[in-house]
Amino acid sequence: MKNPTTNYSDAEDFYKPMFLGKTFAVDIDFRGDGPSCGCNLNFYLVDMPVELPGKDEDYYCDAQCFEGLGCCAEFDMNEGNMNVQQVTNHACTDDYGEEHPDWVCSKWGDPINKTRGRDFGAGAEYTIDSRRVFTYAQSFEVEESGDFTFTTTISQEGREVVLRIGPGSRQLNAMLEVLERGMAFVTGYWFQKDMNWMDGETCGQGPEHCNRHPAFISNWRLTSNNRK
Repeated sequence: MKNPTTNYSDAEDFYKPMFLGKTFAVDIDFRGDGPSCGCNLNFYLVDMPVELPGKDEDYYCDAQCFEGLGCCAEFDMNEGNMNVQQVTNHACTDDYGEEHPDWVCSKWGDPINKTRGRDFGAGAEYTIDSRRVFTYAQSFEVEESGDFTFTTTISQEGREVVLRIGPGSRQLNAMLEVLERGMAFVTGYWFQKDMNWMDGETCGQGPEHCNRHPAFISNWRLTSNNRK
């Protein structure tokens, strides 16, 4: 929020920085033993506030459209734990085919990109060793064609993993229209036994038990992409 408040009904009270043409970056420190399989530490953008207060009286919304909460576009800049980092676009286009005709927004996400294999994990054998501090930077770019391209660079001691979504994605370009209006920034930490959709490649498909260990996110910055 722009100022301390418990009234979330007025969009003017929300801090909604313009991300387009800029790079957002943070440093993430799991202190050697951070969020485990089954944990989901995240930060993301949503098109709130919505018109109705919802069950928590906070005018919150996201693309899952849960009963008692608002329904709106959701752009997951980061979801993850010590085993994976994932980026997911959840646009609301009323265009999810015959399989999900009742969907208002893309609950599963499209497009999605995540670390795989030896990209990221707890150990020196990974390109990014999650036991040590790493930088998580994301560039918001609009191509000359008008397509939105979103590039995530995870870096550590001269090594890096790059995750890119776009250009040429209809769903991602739909999110661009929402980003141009400004979106609210949200952080969260939640857990469930079936987080396998996110971390199953590393953690397996059985029930998961989040250790609920803390993580430390610091040095938040937003810089222009043309800055030398």
